[in-house]
Amino acid sequence: MQVQRLAVCGWDEAVPALLGALEATGAFRATRVVDHASAALVRARQVTGLPCAIHPAAALRTEEVDAVLLATPGHAAAAVDAVHRRPATLIVAPELLDPESLRLIAAAATEDALPLVALRPAFRGSGLAAVAAAARHETIEALSLDVTGNHPRTLLQAAVVATLRMLPGVPSHVFASAWGSPCARGGIAVTLRYEDGRLATLDVRRSDTASFRVVAEGIDGPIAVRRPSAVGDPLQAEADRAARMRTRDLDAAGLLAAEAAVLAAIETALETAEVVAPRIEPARQLHLVATMAEPHHSTGTTHTASRGNLRLVVS
Repeated sequence: MQVQRLAVCGWDEAVPALLGALEATGAFRATRVVDHASAALVRARQVTGLPCAIHPAAALRTEEVDAVLLATPGHAAAAVDAVHRRPATLIVAPELLDPESLRLIAAAATEDALPLVALRPAFRGSGLAAVAAAARHETIEALSLDVTGNHPRTLLQAAVVATLRMLPGVPSHVFASAWGSPCARGGIAVTLRYEDGRLATLDVRRSDTASFRVVAEGIDGPIAVRRPSAVGDPLQAEADRAARMRTRDLDAAGLLAAEAAVLAAIETALETAEVVAPRIEPARQLHLVATMAEPHHSTGTTHTASRGNLRLVVS
């Protein structure tokens, strides 16, 4: 198996486990870590001993790599740009990214055939991935997902992905409510309604005990949903899948745009207590991107974009 040179774009406490799982496959070898923040790079250097660079976009333009790992918000533009410039694969962890990052990745993946692999250990580990796969060919009219675990926000995203796989398309209306503080929510309840009348309700609660319950209704009545067997190490299983990928993960590319739209709508609904219509922006849009608008490594401030450092990109 040929070992792929892997650049890590963005560093936080979740990245070491992802990187370790990928390197454990024997298919990847990390070569460099890039991040906007010097403090993050200090931690990355202590953990990995790898060369580090503080300007991700500039560093990745010259780095010879076969794959780029993206698992932190705020680095999607640099990672996508790096993959565009060479035949490299973008490995993303959607469960750790914000809706805007997912939107940028989805646009590049669908329009520009960006080589893409998505790692979803929470989705796989919760059992929802197996449930969605088993029910994928059923015609579901109403779906109810009740999920409990230690990380409601991550589990909510897993529940959204499961819903989008079992009820294809983008919902027309989203309503959401939560209890607890925004930083430590005890639970989130979401209703997704589709234009054709299909309906999904998602109820995610914080608990020390991980569990889920799925109820699906079709035109002719209840649909039996097979309960999956336990997954030993979901993170390593996802890393092994990434090592086996030799072409684009078409399923991931097609799902990210809808996932980003629904998650953004949920965030808006939680803030406004209103019903929100998810919106997928046209994949082809012209944006002026300030490539130098990165946090300054010593002051923490942001450079002001000016003539000469604006770049016209299509996303």
